[in-house]
Amino acid sequence: MGINKKLLILFSLLVMGVFLLGCTPQSTEDKLAQGDLTPAEKAQLPPELKEGETALAGKAVNFGNCVDADSTAIFDKNSLTTKSTTTYAGGSKEDKCYTWNKGTPQEKTRLIEGTCKNKKFLYWYATCSDYLGKDFKCVEGKCEKNLPDKYIIAVHSDSPFGKVAEAFAVGKKAELVQFVSLPDLLAKLKTAQPKYLAVVASPEELTPDYMNTLDKTLRNIDDDMFLDVAYGFITSFNEEDAFAYVDRLLQYKTPSEPQVYYPNPYNPIKKKLNNEKIKTVFGCINGDFGFIVDCAKLGEEEHTMDKVLKYSQENNLLWFNVHGAPNELFFSGDDKIVGNLSGALGAVFTLGVECKCKNGESAGTFADTIDYWPEVSAYCLNKTGTTDASCQSTGIPNFSPFVTNASIVIAESCLGTRINGAPSNDNPTYDEILSTGENNLIEGKVNDSIALSFLKSGGYSFLGANVLANSFFMPTDAIMDDMILQGKALGEVVKNYRNKNILSGIFAADQYTQFWVDTQTTAWFLLGDPSMKISNKNIIPENCVKQITKYQTGSKAQFNVTVMFTSDVENSNFNAAATFNSEPDVSSASYCLIRIPKSTLQKIKVTGLVIPGGYQPLTTENSHWDAGDEELILVPNGYGSNKEIKFQAEIE
Repeated sequence: MGINKKLLILFSLLVMGVFLLGCTPQSTEDKLAQGDLTPAEKAQLPPELKEGETALAGKAVNFGNCVDADSTAIFDKNSLTTKSTTTYAGGSKEDKCYTWNKGTPQEKTRLIEGTCKNKKFLYWYATCSDYLGKDFKCVEGKCEKNLPDKYIIAVHSDSPFGKVAEAFAVGKKAELVQFVSLPDLLAKLKTAQPKYLAVVASPEELTPDYMNTLDKTLRNIDDDMFLDVAYGFITSFNEEDAFAYVDRLLQYKTPSEPQVYYPNPYNPIKKKLNNEKIKTVFGCINGDFGFIVDCAKLGEEEHTMDKVLKYSQENNLLWFNVHGAPNELFFSGDDKIVGNLSGALGAVFTLGVECKCKNGESAGTFADTIDYWPEVSAYCLNKTGTTDASCQSTGIPNFSPFVTNASIVIAESCLGTRINGAPSNDNPTYDEILSTGENNLIEGKVNDSIALSFLKSGGYSFLGANVLANSFFMPTDAIMDDMILQGKALGEVVKNYRNKNILSGIFAADQYTQFWVDTQTTAWFLLGDPSMKISNKNIIPENCVKQITKYQTGSKAQFNVTVMFTSDVENSNFNAAATFNSEPDVSSASYCLIRIPKSTLQKIKVTGLVIPGGYQPLTTENSHWDAGDEELILVPNGYGSNKEIKFQAEIE
């Protein structure tokens, strides 16, 4: 072998050695210390993690003495399951969860774990499922086992929809519970303590009395006065339709973005949706709703029935604020959506002529473009012996199929979810408070139910009232904030709305207000899967809670809360009857509602309220309610706007 070949081989081995040296796998500690973040993910780090990013580059910043409460080593897997505060000279940092690429297929949540090295502070990043197993996820600064929420499918033992319930339970991987009575169901729920409950029932079973009694029963799963489970009804016109409906529910996927269609005469949610850049089609229906709506003054385009049908196919949340009975929703003039066994239909009324014989018997309805008189004369001559007849202009309905794939249809109208019959024990207070109680006695008829028709037309769920709706108590804010912006499950949205109204009853000032609070608390029912979401958004809308911080010390969790009432946060975030005020600024009747999640076995202690003028204790009697899975704390505003109010609470 010549010298040149020897040199070539030697050079090749040297190059290979360098290459292999460069490819030597990094140790786990090195990889963790460097963070394993892409440049794009690093760019998304919040400002307070700036020093953490520096540390990840291998240049730990010297903060002086450093103590981390939950680890005994630099990269300690055991520390991932607890949340602690790492202290150092000059400050402290909490372990926290952080999500990159929110709302995209690349979304990833990692635990940001504080630790110490050579008296220096640094962060390391861990994906809980990678280091502790696929069942773990990051929750409030620690890795927790991602156990599925307890879900129960319940069906009456004699229900004709029993097999539908079985199919839905298998598809949802949920527990199937059969019951013989509502007390029997309650006893089983007290043992199971589910988060979600789907009651499968035929439409014949869903009378107003049954739905109302069930709702009140579900407030007794524990000892407080609040609704204790997020629930919905699974139903359809018949068993065959119900199987098809369940199949669609099981195939449902949460849309990446909510798209809202809101064709209403007024738009109280418009500002919020626009501010958060939620894709929304706003419209105006120019007609008589008990008042005349001028679309031009509202700055909205007038929406005809053709547009209603068009936009209903293109958006995944349909939100109607119109008049409505069990089998129809009234839009502008005579236009309406009606229910029938084949699904919902949009009815557009065209100009026509209705004729009657001399004895008042109808001789038919005709389009005014045809020569109808010979037919009318012949008919009346045969029926009455004379051709005498009278005709007047009327409307002839032109029906168009209503098709949608909406995640939810919301009908803020009277009796939209009344499916079968009327209440047997109509509240006599209606006759005292309203001019007439007759509207509440309108019966729902299964075959033309507007709610069931929407589900047959492609909708996945329906939310509406089964008693007279009152504009003060429509769940507009709950739908807006919880469902669209915060991406909560539909059953949780309705549960939160009910519990706010239950709490509102404490503040009802008179019989009229108390009546409406009690009525509307039970009014709104969800047809559909209570665990379903229409949005993956997690936007906390502006409200009276300025800041809430949680500290974990052993078995105790302490919350420091700062509340501030401002004039542009109308009625704070509490829908209490006592807060209704025609004045735009915050009054002394306003309350701020703070919801603190907890286990039903935990107890909470409110330690105090610091107000601008001094100290006032927060007592259980006037401001503190246990709702089982959460604590409801009300802070009253008697101190004016733009002043901070602080309090502390502990959970054991």
